[in-house]
Amino acid sequence: GIDGDFDLCQGMVKRAFQDQDLASWLSNNGNFRLSAANSITWGRLLPQIVFQVSGYLDLVEQKVISLGDEVDVCIPTGNFGNILGAFYAQAMGIPFRRLVCASNANNTLTEFINSGVYDIRSRQIQKTQSPAIDILKASNLERFIYHKSDRDSQLVRKCFKELEENQCFEVSGQLLEDIQKSLVGKWCSEAECVTTIKNCFETTGYLLDPHTAIAKFVADLVNDVDVPMIINATAHYSKFAPQVLRALGHKKDIKDKSMSELFDMAHKITDSPGMHSRLEECIKSSDISEKVLKPNYEDVERAIKIFSHKI
Repeated sequence: GIDGDFDLCQGMVKRAFQDQDLASWLSNNGNFRLSAANSITWGRLLPQIVFQVSGYLDLVEQKVISLGDEVDVCIPTGNFGNILGAFYAQAMGIPFRRLVCASNANNTLTEFINSGVYDIRSRQIQKTQSPAIDILKASNLERFIYHKSDRDSQLVRKCFKELEENQCFEVSGQLLEDIQKSLVGKWCSEAECVTTIKNCFETTGYLLDPHTAIAKFVADLVNDVDVPMIINATAHYSKFAPQVLRALGHKKDIKDKSMSELFDMAHKITDSPGMHSRLEECIKSSDISEKVLKPNYEDVERAIKIFSHKI
């Protein structure tokens, strides 16, 4: 772990990727190369594209739509990776009508989509119940703007240099119009997230994780009767057992419970969606590391080298 937020950690990962001295050291000491599990890399984006295609084809198979019919898709978004996968699926022929970007209280993307201004000067990351999208600097937005600007790499470089140096950039005119033709941006508060988890469970028996609840709330805001709406469920509820148990009114019951115990409690409440066996194995296994590093790159680099010796 690192004592910092997502943006700081992602910045360090990018720095490590660009660190040629570290790359040489890892190559010479075990023939290692760095990779990443998040959507900095195409190794994450490719399955996200498949995920979007699969969701569409599921509706065809279930006879909700016919092949070629339009649908909307709503995705809880922080780093702009999963929704970028939907954009690429759309470019490859999947007839998504609207890509709906659902943000939590860290709603810089919603603000950008609606105004063209990406401004984090007066913002600090808010810790929410949906931590995977507690992000202010959406890394994959660079890729999206690159495509929407007719692959204008100079413009993209200028925008994100301004974001790095001044914490703000703005797009306007035809580029903003094109972005707004592709994307709808709305956000969900913490209270609305809790209410959505509770109401969905009481109405349908389906237990949402707090990220999918963000998308469900936003989907209900923008949905219409013209086309179906796919809501991307991006995590299993039991991975966020404390949050969903609190939302269902079990605040006293979860006090002083381990993650494994909370996992079991959540599982006893419902089997919709069904249990994720690999997730259960991970939660009940011992941690790989309990160490938390100071937020500086030198400590991270040293930890990578030490970890490589343990593999």
